[in-house]
Amino acid sequence: VLPRDYWEENDKAPTPLSDSVVKVSSVEGCERAVLAFAGFGRKADVENRSNKLREILKYDKEWRAVEDAPVLLAQYNDPFTPPWKRRNEVLISVEPMK
Repeated sequence: VLPRDYWEENDKAPTPLSDSVVKVSSVEGCERAVLAFAGFGRKADVENRSNKLREILKYDKEWRAVEDAPVLLAQYNDPFTPPWKRRNEVLISVEPMK
């Protein structure tokens, strides 16, 4: 997630290093349900948290998960942050109940 200053033009965003797995791209805005958690955000952690978030959404009276929407993982810390201080989020697109 980049600050608002970078939203207008894609070429204003910093370019990732050539050997990096980081990609900068625009994503259409939408409503998302979010579940935050600490730790490294390993594949199993993301799967467990996304399942928990989907379970929570099953019982929500206002929102439901968009069918077949991918789960996004947002990580906010550098690699040297200790696990207990790390902030991660799983995000799932949602839509209002009709």
